[in-house]
Amino acid sequence: MPLRIGKYNEKVSCVNTMAAGLRYCDRALTVSPSYAVECCTDPEKGVELESLFKLGKCTGILNGVKEGVSPSDKNFVTKTMMTCGPYNSTNCDIAKTELKTNYRAQNGLTGCTGPLMCFIGRLDSQKGYDLLLESLVEVLEDTEMQVVIVGAGRADLVAQTKAVEKKFPDKFFYAGWMGPERYALLAGCDYTLLPSRWEPCGLVQMEAMRLGTLPIVAPTGGLKDTVEDGVNGLWTEKEMTVEAVIEEESVSAISQALRRAAKLFTEEPAKVVKMKQAAMAAAAEFTWSNAALQYEAIFQELGVKDVLGGKTATVTLETDKQVC
Repeated sequence: MPLRIGKYNEKVSCVNTMAAGLRYCDRALTVSPSYAVECCTDPEKGVELESLFKLGKCTGILNGVKEGVSPSDKNFVTKTMMTCGPYNSTNCDIAKTELKTNYRAQNGLTGCTGPLMCFIGRLDSQKGYDLLLESLVEVLEDTEMQVVIVGAGRADLVAQTKAVEKKFPDKFFYAGWMGPERYALLAGCDYTLLPSRWEPCGLVQMEAMRLGTLPIVAPTGGLKDTVEDGVNGLWTEKEMTVEAVIEEESVSAISQALRRAAKLFTEEPAKVVKMKQAAMAAAAEFTWSNAALQYEAIFQELGVKDVLGGKTATVTLETDKQVC
């Protein structure tokens, strides 16, 4: 977004190719139903083109997660260095406990009876990371929990992250960038954190749910479409501020969700196990096959030309062996 939108930014005249595309397209497609609604109704999330998104009949179809991203897939488990071996919803809690214990021991995060949480992504304001840091400085003072940060980003946020790590060495760990082994961490965590200011679709929450890890999300875009509050994850009580400012209401909403998650883990462990199993069941539907069927339906509705001339054809996808 080289041109900034919103009430705090100066309006600039420009040639807008997005506006032209929306004006002349037969259908505008985006990557989640809620994000499609946001684009059509919210001047900030629709970058002040909401009337044109409506004109384009904006439709949202969720992205999928690679079929191979699965804790029951031996190849995936091996490449991501999951020491617990393959697991499914029936034994996920035992496997995840082993992974969590190993990760804590390897990184000096011992002696905690609360949940293990992680943030995986860009250290950036769009991801709400600045808001999360503000919240954690407050919550870690009085709440039994540990947080691991994976990713890189803005230099100032990296510096702040290292300062928080220094202040809470037993509760906060900055892992920096990680390769495929980050999935072993994600699988070992009880919760993953996604307090995004906006999120067209998001993949981390869907991958986490595949692994039986509960997402704590801001109810926006694809996060809202994939996570059901109190069933397979948790929502903050309100959306985050869209402007890149530290708004106290947003920070407070994250703090409340973190404390709620810690309390749930400590006081209702059986419910947490059921939520993890529900997350795995829901995530089984987040596939590219399901997405493709929905795109097909849209194309048929638009009356696309049958380039096969009525002939039957099949497509075989090459096995994706890359774990990224």
